Amino acid sequence: MLGDATVHPDGSACFTVPARTPVYFQALDADNHAVQTMRSWSTLQPGETFSCVGCHEPKNSTPVPGGAKTLAMQAGPQDLEPFYGPPRGFSFAKEIQPILDRHCIRCHDGRTDQDGHGFSLLADAVIDSRAKRRWSQAYLALTQSGRANHLVNWLSPQSVPSLLPPYHAGAARSGLIRLLDEGHYEVSLNAEQRDKLACWIDLLVPYCGSYDEAHAWTPEERDRYELFVAKREGMEAVERANVAALIADTDTAVWEPMTGSPPPVAEAFRGRRALRMDCRFKDTKIDRASWDRPFEENLAPSRGIEFYVHCDDLSPVSHFTCYLRSGQGWYAVGFMPEAAGGWQRIRIDKSAANMEGDPAGWHRVDRIRLSAWRGDDKDTTFHVAGLRAFGGDARIIVVRNDTAAVGQPDQARSVRQHVEVMARLLDELGLEYNVLSDTDLPHAPPSRRAVVVLPYAPDLPDEAVRELTAFIKEGGKIVACYVLPAELENLVNIHVGQHIRQESAGQFTSIRPQEDGLQGMPDVTAQASWNIHHAVGLRGKSRTVATWYTREGRDTNLPAIVAGPNAVFLTHVLLPDDPENKKCLLLSMLGSLAPDFWSTAAHQAIDRAGVFGSFESAEQVIKAIGPSAPQAAQQVLAEAKQLQDTARRHLDEGHYPAVLDVAAQLREKLLDAYCLSRTSEPEEVRAFWCHNAYGVEGMTWDQAIEALAKAGFTAVIPNMLWGGVAFYESDVLP
Repeated sequence: MLGDATVHPDGSACFTVPARTPVYFQALDADNHAVQTMRSWSTLQPGETFSCVGCHEPKNSTPVPGGAKTLAMQAGPQDLEPFYGPPRGFSFAKEIQPILDRHCIRCHDGRTDQDGHGFSLLADAVIDSRAKRRWSQAYLALTQSGRANHLVNWLSPQSVPSLLPPYHAGAARSGLIRLLDEGHYEVSLNAEQRDKLACWIDLLVPYCGSYDEAHAWTPEERDRYELFVAKREGMEAVERANVAALIADTDTAVWEPMTGSPPPVAEAFRGRRALRMDCRFKDTKIDRASWDRPFEENLAPSRGIEFYVHCDDLSPVSHFTCYLRSGQGWYAVGFMPEAAGGWQRIRIDKSAANMEGDPAGWHRVDRIRLSAWRGDDKDTTFHVAGLRAFGGDARIIVVRNDTAAVGQPDQARSVRQHVEVMARLLDELGLEYNVLSDTDLPHAPPSRRAVVVLPYAPDLPDEAVRELTAFIKEGGKIVACYVLPAELENLVNIHVGQHIRQESAGQFTSIRPQEDGLQGMPDVTAQASWNIHHAVGLRGKSRTVATWYTREGRDTNLPAIVAGPNAVFLTHVLLPDDPENKKCLLLSMLGSLAPDFWSTAAHQAIDRAGVFGSFESAEQVIKAIGPSAPQAAQQVLAEAKQLQDTARRHLDEGHYPAVLDVAAQLREKLLDAYCLSRTSEPEEVRAFWCHNAYGVEGMTWDQAIEALAKAGFTAVIPNMLWGGVAFYESDVLP
């Protein structure tokens, strides 16, 4: 159900619909009952205008030219009015059964009445081995096992192809609707309940809101279905890229410059079809050069968007921002090409997005804006090419609690930071993931093969909790940090209890596994937490696998991690300290729920050991060092090659935690060997940056400078200027 549009008194209507979505029309009367139903659907491409004039006219004549504009054309296109919620598939269990539960089952519970006419409107499942479905007793009773009847009279999809008269079938011709309108004992439905019942009948009594709802498949049949779903999702990504290429030539028509910016120019540039964006900062007062364009994309299933940028002179630009409009707000991500000259891929990752206003979710993105912010009073030009969505085929779903962040700057910062920490660790592990806003969950529900991660979700909306409940019931798994919705506790057999604040500094300093901890957990993971939520396993199905230790190394006996077969709960948020061990700790939690993550991470650890600087593999590093490198570099490189062989042997034997440990050593050796192979430039500056103007903690500046000089450093760059404060004698700042 996409929504409703108003029909004007002259019978005309004009409205917008989602692009690349099959749209099916029904004409409704004042009671919201279908009068007539279109027998085919229409699919529009982005920016396409579609008219029904022509097909619905006499075949032997043409429309009269020069007629007055319809009222709808004069009013302009309207947005569809939502049908009691966001666009969705119509599910009997979610839309109709709650109405029956509230008004009907106290009488129609399957027990035979005194006349012997009892029937059940309960939600209890009846397995159909032929259709491979779990129908409900209520659905079978109302539809009389798939046969239209006097109570529920729907239009058969096998009806004659010729034009049917108005009100041929549907809610308006169903006895159930008349019965409820005239009064049935003490049952009184509100407008929403009446409309949903009518809609269900007029939509030809659907049962499932999605193809996999209420299935009765074997595990093999489920896996086969998900295989083809994954293929379809892969083709969706190809389609998005094709559409982006299709409209590239017309981009200049849809990009709208903001005040002070000239229109973009489409041109072939350095091997790409690109848009030239001219930034006019010289002799102007604009803060930024900006351009907007429509961008109707459901980005919920994607990780974000990417494009290529080329700029020969970045000095006039302080930074760039990409904005994506959704509802009454924007998502914003800043970026800056690493260097001038040459094409550089820019990825706008949803995990790093700030929110402005009240965005309605990534599934409702409808506009994009690119802004280059003034950094100097001179002009420059940059080119943009290849705008498209990326990601989307990931089994790890990181949920960002945007609802809790709206209007609460501190909460917004916390939500974003903890998602960014999680995303960074997953990137370093080489595990594919997608970030969903909590408002996106109903529109991009995770498959049961996924693992959902809640880095920090203090206030999930009810719709998101319902989706997570259904996800877990279907066999999905979850990793939650610090907060676990109460509705999920019995499903995952973990109870979250009282809030515990540290009694003294250093009470919660590290996480250490118990004897029967999870595979691959580090012996000690540093984490300077200041409070926790106590948690316990329930019914013997979940258990404490790690506890908190003090700064002095004493076991507090307070749970740090509680784990079970379908969930892992960390009693605080995951902090960025001790990143190497934190990465392994996260993998141990994920791997306990989906063991194949270990294999993926192990392969990635070996492949990425040589990824640093401009290098993309260990082989590139080895080639760059070359046979003529100094003896010290050659010796360390030989040690690196031995570690590489050891890591591959562990991989072949399935010893995945050992692979990660050896791969970390391999990376260090490759980096050391490369540094030893480089020769110093004459009189080069080796600078040490210190963020704290007071120097290194525990050392005076004299001590620090002496240590730096012995290590070959020649300069110190202290951070002596903060916002409004200078840590030196200043005539301007205190």
